Amino acid sequence: MWRNVMKLIDYLNQLSWSQADLARHAGVSTSSVHRALRGEKLSRRVAAAIQESIAEATKRSNDKPTISGLRVVPVKRRRPAAASAPAAIVKADRKANKQPGE
Repeated sequence: MWRNVMKLIDYLNQLSWSQADLARHAGVSTSSVHRALRGEKLSRRVAAAIQESIAEATKRSNDKPTISGLRVVPVKRRRPAAASAPAAIVKADRKANKQPGE
């Protein structure tokens, strides 16, 4: 099993790739690659695409390389929808059910 841990710039140097080459192979923008090299957070999709393209280029597709410093934005969990009806529906329902003289 391949457990080599390198920085992204080291992989680029090993493969003789430019930032544009990595972006093209990974199917991401060059600005995404630049952000990865600066250590900024990336979406899971971008990070996975970069990792996949390096694995493919280094012939390590069965065991994905570990890229030191590749930061991924944490997944935000969505809040469950409120159980109550929206205020506009409740207001309309009250109006419809209003008894004469109220």
